[in-house]
Amino acid sequence: KRPQLKGLINGVLRSFQRQQVQLEERNTNNNSQYLHPSWLLKRIQTAYPDNWENIVDANNQRPPMWLRVNSQHHTAAQYLELLEQAEITAHLHPSHPSAIRLEEAAPVTGLPGFEDGWSTVQDVSAQGCAELLSPVNGENILDLCAAPGGKTTHILELAPKAYVLAVDIDESRLKRVKENLQRLKQQAIVIQGDGTKPE
Repeated sequence: KRPQLKGLINGVLRSFQRQQVQLEERNTNNNSQYLHPSWLLKRIQTAYPDNWENIVDANNQRPPMWLRVNSQHHTAAQYLELLEQAEITAHLHPSHPSAIRLEEAAPVTGLPGFEDGWSTVQDVSAQGCAELLSPVNGENILDLCAAPGGKTTHILELAPKAYVLAVDIDESRLKRVKENLQRLKQQAIVIQGDGTKPE
């Protein structure tokens, strides 16, 4: 859909055809096929000399889509039933009480009650943060680097009457925090600021 780029693309392809043997040879003689920056690849190879290729391969896999079920509306088991009714195959996490992994990624518009705040897309490791915090009502809680708001909203699901201050350095990303709070019908103080400069 960009006809002005046709000449550039053809030039790149012609150059590749002329240099194909050298380019492919150079590619097999370096670490670019691992899709990791060289400094990180070296550190992984040093730390895990017998298993580094498996680690790099795992890093390159597409992560599964995890949902956090809003415990203010449903248990994870109840929401799993709603997903099954919507013909979405999913599985409960064995140790995170609100986590559900979808067999295949799905648009949020097809998730039961998503617009009503019944679930949030959030990686299972991020879900563990609020669980470890164990927030309680009445506490003052500061969430630095808060965008897009997954941990902020999770804290408020676990402790709806906590006083949460959500701070992020990027004003444009704070829009997502506000949208998530609104979708989940939660309240927090949201401000733009640099956490390294608390004053």
